[in-house]
Amino acid sequence: MDTSYYYNFIILVQTGNMTQAANILHITQPALSKQLKYLEAEFGTPLLHIKRGQRGANFRLTEAGRIFYEKAQQLCAIEEATYEDVKRLNSAVEGTLRITAHPPRAQRG
Repeated sequence: MDTSYYYNFIILVQTGNMTQAANILHITQPALSKQLKYLEAEFGTPLLHIKRGQRGANFRLTEAGRIFYEKAQQLCAIEEATYEDVKRLNSAVEGTLRITAHPPRAQRG
């Protein structure tokens, strides 16, 4: 599952600013805005009320946005925990190591 849009939405909400969030995420502001529009189209409702031309926090969450934000945090936490668990499983050393040693053979001279 690709949760990058969910993660990006979380960063957007936490920063409170589209440009600042885009800088943190190393993407352009238009790309982040496009992701937001995609999510809103996917859910069929606005997730943010955007205030144009203001400094600082330039939007507020809608009720749907608040719900999505909370669920996105849960999904991203589950995804991260899943990756950590699988990596830990793959890096665990299991099984039995058997080492056999044969007695040295006498050299004939």
